[in-house]
Amino acid sequence: KGKPMVVFDNHTYNFVQDAVNGNKIWACSKRRTHKCKCRLYTDGEVIVSIRSDHTHEPDHAAAKTKIAYNEIKEMASTTGLKPSQVISEVHAKCDAECITRLPIPDNIRRTLYNKTSKNRPNLPDTLENWEIPEDCVEVKFGDEFHNVLLFDSKDDANSNDPRILIFGHLSQLRVLESGVWLVDGTFDYVPTIAAQLLTLHAYTFDVCPPILYAILPDKSQATYCRMWVLLKR
Repeated sequence: KGKPMVVFDNHTYNFVQDAVNGNKIWACSKRRTHKCKCRLYTDGEVIVSIRSDHTHEPDHAAAKTKIAYNEIKEMASTTGLKPSQVISEVHAKCDAECITRLPIPDNIRRTLYNKTSKNRPNLPDTLENWEIPEDCVEVKFGDEFHNVLLFDSKDDANSNDPRILIFGHLSQLRVLESGVWLVDGTFDYVPTIAAQLLTLHAYTFDVCPPILYAILPDKSQATYCRMWVLLKR
């Protein structure tokens, strides 16, 4: 589990060790269950030789499932797509038998989260203790970098209220002059240190793009009122 594997000719092989000449040695994954002594030798991505015959028939479905599951993990690490999007794209390429052999989507999502979390910094204990690095709020527009953290209530020394963070770009605020605003809130996918990610959309030219993003500490009326007051500044 979690170790390197090779799929070749509908057989799967697990990594054993490096050979003296630098080649890698792979053993059939059924070496215990079927007492299979077949071994694969590779040099980089090139198969150098195969020694001994398999004692069992190739498992086409298992091989396809391994390839599909590896593709899911690879896409999650390199594309930035959401787990649900990755799963849907790979499922579209699989036949029914392959899909039934794959783990259920909830288990796949958990695996992908654990895999990608290694590349993310640890979450702070509370929203108040979240120190945001400057390079995380600097976004390049054209040839210049702009700070997209428009407001951080922590900077207000006179306030003891729970922290509110508002992100956006100053140039986009003009779109709010359209007069038609829509608000959406996401609760399930925000980090546990916050209660809600609120997005403010402006209706313009028959589209309704998000203009501002606010990370809120709770869902109280007082917090919403504070947010509107900050936006009017």
